[in-house]
This record gives sequence, C-alpha cells and structure tokens, in this order.
Amino acid sequence: MGPLSFSSAKKDTLYYWLEPVYEGGLIYAPVDGPAFIRPVLSRKEVDELIRKMPGLDASEYSASSLKLLADRYRSAFKTHQCETLLRMMKGAYSRTQQSLKNGRKPGQMDTDYRKKAEKLLYGEFAVVLGIPYQDVPRYIEKALAQSKQEETV
Repeated sequence: MGPLSFSSAKKDTLYYWLEPVYEGGLIYAPVDGPAFIRPVLSRKEVDELIRKMPGLDASEYSASSLKLLADRYRSAFKTHQCETLLRMMKGAYSRTQQSLKNGRKPGQMDTDYRKKAEKLLYGEFAVVLGIPYQDVPRYIEKALAQSKQEETV
C-alpha cells in the first residue's frame, strides 16, 4: 500500500498494490475507492464449501431467457461470495450437460461464465490449500468422495 509514482495518479491518494498469484502484472486500487476486497477464505471454509457443493441449489441459473440468465450470472460475480459462484458454476455445468444430452452444442455464455468463476475459485482454493492450481479439481473430487464415504458409514 502506498502512493503511486505515475504522472496520471493522484499524489495525495494511497493505493493497494495487488499482484495476482496466477497471472502477471499489478493491480492498483485506491484505498478509499469502490473496489471490493474481502479476506481470503481459510482452509476450514474451503473444505466446508466443498462438502456443501452437492447440495447447493442452482435452480436460479436454469432460466430459459438468455438475457435473464446473463443478468443472473453477472449478479453472482457482484456478490463476491464463493458459495454463490459455486451455485452459478453448478447451474452453468447443468445447462451444458443438458445441451449435450439433447444433441446440442453447449452455450458459449454458460461456458464463459463457468470458466471465469472456476478461475477465481480454483485460484483462491489453490492458494489456501497450498496446492497447484491444476490440482484443485482433483482435491475437490477426493474431498467429495471422502465425504460421501463418511455418510454411508
């Protein structure tokens, strides 16, 4: 955090200097600006979210109107809530599977929003869990399998 030395920056303004973990570059956000910044999840919160995944209700993302669906997808990102993004991903995945089942090509909008949410969530999960980004889906699968096994015992 500190002032910026760019000629276009306000001299009396402090900025957060954020460096993405899985991408290059820096992001500068004014400390007193409108950017939303929340604390990173804890490992316990990540594991709780993963356990909740099968029961998450994604019905609000099954709208037949593409305009309404796009609005709901955009709104999911504005909440800054991981559980909301997981529900949105589940809904987009379900719509993709339904399209494939009906012999149609998956919708590009569903794919794009699901991938955008995955990038955010899997990036945060990877940092919190201390594992590589590409290992997050396998971690989730193992955690869900273990949770299911514990339910049957």
